[in-house]
Amino acid sequence: MLRPDLATRSPDLVNEAFRQYAIDWGIARVGRLFKELDVPLSIVLNAEFPGKHASVWKEFRASQPNAPIIAHGMNNTSRTLPLGRGLAAQKTYIRETLDLIAGATGVRPTGWSSPSVYSNGDTMQAIAAEGITYTIDQMDSDVISNLKTPDGSLVLLPYPVVTARRSRPRGNHGHHWNPPLCDRHPGRGRRLAACSLAPQQGREGLANRDRRHLEGGWGEMKLMAGLVMMGVS
Repeated sequence: MLRPDLATRSPDLVNEAFRQYAIDWGIARVGRLFKELDVPLSIVLNAEFPGKHASVWKEFRASQPNAPIIAHGMNNTSRTLPLGRGLAAQKTYIRETLDLIAGATGVRPTGWSSPSVYSNGDTMQAIAAEGITYTIDQMDSDVISNLKTPDGSLVLLPYPVVTARRSRPRGNHGHHWNPPLCDRHPGRGRRLAACSLAPQQGREGLANRDRRHLEGGWGEMKLMAGLVMMGVS
């Protein structure tokens, strides 16, 4: 939302125009621009978008046929993550999101961004269980890190608050994951440190930390050189 302070207006011309501009002009323009600049671009995609805006999606995808797709839930308002309903409900939602995107685009994403960047302590385990290998939900670091969940490991790609234009990340519910407490490996240039983290219960400290190095970290960062978000209200 561009101007949250105007959201109570009816009609909310500022925020609705902001959304509509992207659909009518912005998405296609971004696709063309990144193609002309030969800069990598990733697509953060609500599963409902290709079906609801088929011509926009077709034009954009024609300009970016190989851009990786990051699943962004069903939509950003009425069909977000079923927080507070348990791990199984989130797994089902994530599976349905990936199925819908795969059916519409021919690509089953391996990346995840929670709708409205709003997740909880079950989400990381749920996305890992459904085949996701990396997420951009990490908003507390500039460092690529690795998160071990009971259902598999995830690469956490930084998506800082300043990038997301939010004043602060939303709060979690229930138990939460430790933030990645890693620093750049001193004196090694592009080499990055990665941490293996376990769930934190209550106020306990880091339960399991295993430092290692991600030699391929900058390959993952290249993926984030450009980011276009396609959402449905």
